[in-house]
Amino acid sequence: HQENPQVAAGNLARDNQAANDGNNFGAFAMNDEAIEIRITLGQFLSLALECAGAFVKVGVLLFLKMLLLPLVLGIWLDAATLNAFGCETSQRILHAGNDLFSSLSVHWVVGITFMLLVTVSVLQLREVVHPALLARMIRPQEPQPDLLGNLLSESGTTHAKRMILSLGIYTFLLTIHIWLPSYFLVYCGLDVYVPFFRPNFWYILTPQLQVPLELLVFHLTMLGFLEKYKNNIGGMQHWWLMCVCKPVGLIDYLLPRSIKRFVLVGWKRIFLVNEIEADIGNAIDSVSRKTDFDTTVDLFSHVTTNQRINQSERKKCVRTLKKIDPFWYELMTCEGDIERFIDSGITFVSTSEDPCYEPVQQRMDKKCTINGAKDYICLPISFQVGNAASQNKKLRNSHVSTLRETKNLISSTLGKYRLRRNTGKDNEIIVEFWKECYGDIITRPPEGWDDLVAGGAEAQGRWAWGKEQKSSIEQGVAARCNFFDQYISKGKSTYLLMKVVSVLVLSWTAVTIVMIVGLSSPLVIGRTALSLLRIPSKYIHDPAAFAIGLMSLYHFIKSFSSFMKSWVTCIKKWVQSFCSPPNSKSFILAQSLVHWCIAIPLILGMLYEFMIIKPQEYFKTAPGLFLSVDILESWSSGFMILNVWALLCYNSMFTWQFWVNIGNAAFDADDRDAALDMNRPHLRLQTLWQGAENGRIAQFFRIYADVFCCWEWDQIDANILFYDCIYPIERNIVIALILPSLMLGLLGLETIDILITQFGFKMDDGVFQVFFFRIIASVTIFTMCIRGFSQEIVLWFNVLHKTARDDQYLIGEVLLNYAEDCDAELSVQANGS
Repeated sequence: HQENPQVAAGNLARDNQAANDGNNFGAFAMNDEAIEIRITLGQFLSLALECAGAFVKVGVLLFLKMLLLPLVLGIWLDAATLNAFGCETSQRILHAGNDLFSSLSVHWVVGITFMLLVTVSVLQLREVVHPALLARMIRPQEPQPDLLGNLLSESGTTHAKRMILSLGIYTFLLTIHIWLPSYFLVYCGLDVYVPFFRPNFWYILTPQLQVPLELLVFHLTMLGFLEKYKNNIGGMQHWWLMCVCKPVGLIDYLLPRSIKRFVLVGWKRIFLVNEIEADIGNAIDSVSRKTDFDTTVDLFSHVTTNQRINQSERKKCVRTLKKIDPFWYELMTCEGDIERFIDSGITFVSTSEDPCYEPVQQRMDKKCTINGAKDYICLPISFQVGNAASQNKKLRNSHVSTLRETKNLISSTLGKYRLRRNTGKDNEIIVEFWKECYGDIITRPPEGWDDLVAGGAEAQGRWAWGKEQKSSIEQGVAARCNFFDQYISKGKSTYLLMKVVSVLVLSWTAVTIVMIVGLSSPLVIGRTALSLLRIPSKYIHDPAAFAIGLMSLYHFIKSFSSFMKSWVTCIKKWVQSFCSPPNSKSFILAQSLVHWCIAIPLILGMLYEFMIIKPQEYFKTAPGLFLSVDILESWSSGFMILNVWALLCYNSMFTWQFWVNIGNAAFDADDRDAALDMNRPHLRLQTLWQGAENGRIAQFFRIYADVFCCWEWDQIDANILFYDCIYPIERNIVIALILPSLMLGLLGLETIDILITQFGFKMDDGVFQVFFFRIIASVTIFTMCIRGFSQEIVLWFNVLHKTARDDQYLIGEVLLNYAEDCDAELSVQANGS
């Protein structure tokens, strides 16, 4: 059978078409795969570029904010105080060339410290002054759970604006608080009298190593100090503003005050009509009760639009409704001082009448208002008799927010005033104006406002920012008086301006004095303490002296902080409560004072002189050990050493617990319980003398505090003063001083020379005396320490002996019995043989 040629040609054509379609499908499939690969590769490259851009953005922002900005501020600070330090720019450049890392570290630490102080001070000032001053301008510190996300989400323009604003604020404060005081001191020649501008440095290690370590310690200390005591900075600002604003009468302008109550000052009619029907007030009240509006709005709407009122009442109301007083429209559009505008337009209450007061009522939303007042007062909408039905429908279907958009609502809280609708004489509808009466000054800043807990201003008690919910404290703050008021006369405005300028100048002077005293006082105290220790001036290191003085000031301020708050009252009460002591008690007290303040410091100072200070020439040429000693210098050194040691014992600084708690504070861990250490026998000697509760030093000074502060003479106890404290201290230091002196005197100089020459040694005059005295004194002190810690040493030896014995006899070890395995192995070998 032969196939038709035409059919065969058609079949061949179909086969070729099918083959071409298959090839095209394969080509399309390959193209789709290539497109997917390209899309995947493009997405990967886009994601990689986004990640790289994010890394670059975060890196650049951190570099600018955390490295460059502090470094620039540190260099500006150095340049602003260069003349005060008596240096030149070439010296700074030469120092940077010799040690670039230390120079950059110093400038960065100085700059970041200045930034921290300014930031904390400004944030505290925001919470101290009235919220209408800085609360809307300065953004408070907020929790940053996603710091990197916030950095990436905000645009570069936003970050640039913030950095420029911050740089402007820092520059302005640096100019007025750093450069200007430094220039003034140099111009008046007072810079030479400020110890801080003449520093001394002595490096035990190389400067390249010691300077960065000291800067690290200083920076960490400053961070901890500001974190713990930043609220005290706000408290000082509040105290200063109260002291300086009260005499000039600016408290109502600057500081927040509570609302004590409201007083009725005047009233105002809604309409310009004088003859209103007697029953219109009742009709409108009935409409207000029957409308479907929010209950927080007072309605002065057209009573004729409500179908529930009868026809006679409707005609009567329509006939009596007149033109609205333009005062209300001007009040709604007033952009100036609303309070002054109200004072110029309302009818004041007669001064002959007794003032009418209303107590403060705090509603559920924490707003302070008066009884019966609503959030808003609604003015009547324009009404035409012909379209009463449409107006009725519009009025009933309108919401409060709609009425606000139509500008028919007046807030019932306008500055110092609270508005309330009422019915006047002849049942006319009026609006009463109640004015705030200032109460007590609100103490700021609130405790714990900077904890950054959830809830914002409402939970923390700080002033709200933006659209945050206000706290109950802020809701109860009375409105402040305005500085700029167009209704104030020119003379009064000038007088007010002079008051403000005087407050600013006094504040600038106070800040300058606090800075100079705060930087120089610790340095003077530290230098004095090191001088009392007879340390040469070339070996005095001012950073160490500053730390010593700062700790001394801290304990002094901490001890007398409650006294300094009301020192005049405390002194009066102290003098009035004086009573004469019994003779026996006064003799014990005087005797203890002589021992503690004269005898012990003198003996301790002599021991310190002979052990550390006195050169070898003194031992050779001095006729005696006690006759030529400078009594005053020895006493001053001993007095300082004795009281510093007592202070350290009071704060338990010689216990493990103190240093463990320091480490826990650094890592934000809980403190170690002191009661656990009290019950441990090997810590008996530590807890015997140390501690602020039961230590011997604490009990000793507690008696003095009770006697001299409260005149409690019955608290004097000879056992605590003498047998527990004074006699043990005197006995130990007398032994440490007398025993080496006696041994040196018994041997004699000639005997010492003979003994030395017998061994073939020849020493210069006085060398052996110094060496012999200090060795004997050191051995004596070491022996007394061993004797004092005898129980602890015995306990330690027993523990060590028990550990060695347990290790020798394998006590506490897990023993494995290999006897069965060995017997089995021997039997297998025997069977095999």
